[in-house]
Amino acid sequence: MKPMAFTFAALALVLATVTPASAADLAGAKAFVVQLYSHYGKQTAPVFDPTGADAKTVFDPSMVALFRENARLTPKGDVGAIDGDPICDCQDDGGMRSRLGAVRMVAPDTATAEVELTFTEASPPEHRRLTLTLVTIHGQWRLYDIRSQETPSFRAYLVKANHEARRGHSPG
Repeated sequence: MKPMAFTFAALALVLATVTPASAADLAGAKAFVVQLYSHYGKQTAPVFDPTGADAKTVFDPSMVALFRENARLTPKGDVGAIDGDPICDCQDDGGMRSRLGAVRMVAPDTATAEVELTFTEASPPEHRRLTLTLVTIHGQWRLYDIRSQETPSFRAYLVKANHEARRGHSPG
């Protein structure tokens, strides 16, 4: 076989094996984000607690460890670095509506998802755009990081806050 023909054959084989899995992974990533935001706007019990009791079903294990470390480092009675809900970039999700934008596979086990949030109870309504970085953990999608206009990386913010708390400085 000629080198060029071999290269094309190898490329075709790789694409044939990667494309179907990527389509399934992309559908799974979309479904995870839709399910994640379906918790908002409901007044039912139990309350969705993405950085607490529900963290393991929402975030990757390293982010859950950062949450736990931040809670451990926060003096009793104080508010730690997480003073709101990072999934909605808010403290009050009242009137929040979400719209899933583009979801892209950026690696075999990593995707990004754009989410547009509108808070209709604010006057005028507030709009926010978040970029979620998703990873697969044991075949399940989880949040690895969240980017917003005000916080370029929630993960980096939390790492820095924990570092400062260990050194005895307040997060900021």
